[in-house]
Amino acid sequence: MLRILFISTLMLSAGPWAMSQGYFPAPVFGDNGCVDYFMGAQAASAEGITHVYQSDGKVVVGGHSVAQGNVPTLAMVRIEPICGQLDSSFGDNGRVVTFFEFGTRLHDMILQPDGKILGCGQISLPGFAEQAAVFRFNQDGTPDLSFNSGSGFRLLPIPGTTASANMAHNIMLDELGRIFVFARGNPVQFAVFRMLPDGAADASYGDNGMALLSFPYTPNHAFASAALDAQGRVVMAGAVGTGPFDPYVLGLARFTVNGTADSSFGINGLVQFTERPLFPTYGVMGAKAMELGVLSDGRIVVTYGHSESSIQRVLLAAFNNDGSIDLTFGVDGLFEQTDGPPWAGGIHVLSDDHILLFYKHHWNNGPAAVAKVTPIGIFDTSFGNNGLLLAPYGPQLDYRGFQDGFLLDNGHILAYGGKFNSGISIARLTTDPVADALPVISLAYPDLVTTGSGSFQWFLDGAPISGATGTSHTPTSNGEYTVTMDRGECSFTSPPFTFLTTGVHGLSATELQLLGNPVEDVLLVNNPTSPTKWELIDLSGKRCMQGIMQTGINRLDATALVPGMYVLLTTRDHAPIRVVKH
Repeated sequence: MLRILFISTLMLSAGPWAMSQGYFPAPVFGDNGCVDYFMGAQAASAEGITHVYQSDGKVVVGGHSVAQGNVPTLAMVRIEPICGQLDSSFGDNGRVVTFFEFGTRLHDMILQPDGKILGCGQISLPGFAEQAAVFRFNQDGTPDLSFNSGSGFRLLPIPGTTASANMAHNIMLDELGRIFVFARGNPVQFAVFRMLPDGAADASYGDNGMALLSFPYTPNHAFASAALDAQGRVVMAGAVGTGPFDPYVLGLARFTVNGTADSSFGINGLVQFTERPLFPTYGVMGAKAMELGVLSDGRIVVTYGHSESSIQRVLLAAFNNDGSIDLTFGVDGLFEQTDGPPWAGGIHVLSDDHILLFYKHHWNNGPAAVAKVTPIGIFDTSFGNNGLLLAPYGPQLDYRGFQDGFLLDNGHILAYGGKFNSGISIARLTTDPVADALPVISLAYPDLVTTGSGSFQWFLDGAPISGATGTSHTPTSNGEYTVTMDRGECSFTSPPFTFLTTGVHGLSATELQLLGNPVEDVLLVNNPTSPTKWELIDLSGKRCMQGIMQTGINRLDATALVPGMYVLLTTRDHAPIRVVKH
């Protein structure tokens, strides 16, 4: 009788991440840990620049694009973060591509307690006007027409600015559910709007719900960011200068809880950090390139781009509670990353005040990168390769970049951005690549075993095997075995594993059993009887190997064999066994 055992094997490789300590691409998430979500021709250049993390574990990632007809278009996806699968109950099979009025840019999102999504950015109006705005979506991704008396959005005009240059950059909620929106206007204003949960202005804040601070000049379409500190004060950062043709520097502003200038911060609430000017002057319209965070001790950290002597850098600057530069952080208050040259993205402040920095390792070509910085402004060398991870999703120049990211509840990193004209890119980095492995069947004699974790069901020739719901199964019949693995709403099916023995009686207790075929470097043979002589011949009849087959499992070195077909023979009354060498 002829016995043939075919094994389908999938090798998992961590690629450049193999040097990392703690984080690897999650094999169950898309292709090697990454998924590109094409948003259609209308939003082909959309990149993910903001997110909300829902209580059910699902994640909405959004951004915007300027594509067909030069119409700014808002784009969002909602996914299951285990595998990256789109949530079909959201928008059009998991995607939302839309705009208000004549166009919409999305810069930030936040989740309200009722599950509705608040976003802010810019809405295009007739006559090429572009106005800062806030808008709201229902849980299913449709515009919430109950917001602001039926429109679904509210324009946020800033006095003393040109309507073609205003932009809302961040949106926040306080513990009372009040909405804070930070906006920047050209040519001079930083603005904060505070609204009640229904979108109406909160007249108790600033001047009828709006607070303003003025720099000499704030450039059109420049980067900006803001956050609420532990005391409820709004802290802002953005590009400022003295005029449209002068170098732009990092400007900071802080408001009191009532919306007035905080006199304890800088000079009358304003700080200009002139040591490292911003670069580039204007942002790519779908990019982030600046983000502000607040540490637990009240220090303020800001990431942005800088160029000096034709070398582009990603900087992370730290400021004290009074607005002065924190000279204990990094070198003279700065953490600096020059390798690439890089393009700045976003930050995520962890509970221990370590900082995850997301960016594009090369400003044009990628790849995506994550750095971890300590509270004193140096690389956390326990993370990645001395503090830095470079994404392995394609060749070195794969045109992807991370714009931002955050930690999931299980401690895994979800990072997002985009790939040139390929839509929103999302990656998941796992601390447990074994548990996050795809199901792959192999033989651990006498059982079949599978990789991965979750709920399992084994199949033989497409039919479920009753009671076979574990990570292993003992085959009793010939045929093609598969296993499905379910995790949350995600389902995976292993490659088929063909287990065949000829004849109706199957394996005899006295017969040789080949434990891996085709083989690579080692031929495993189980001899259940006493030792016997053996030889391996090729199809021309030439003896290629020979020896004594001991009782039990025998490991025969097959490295010297050329790929092809062979026959294993013994001096006992054993039928010949066909062997395939890969």
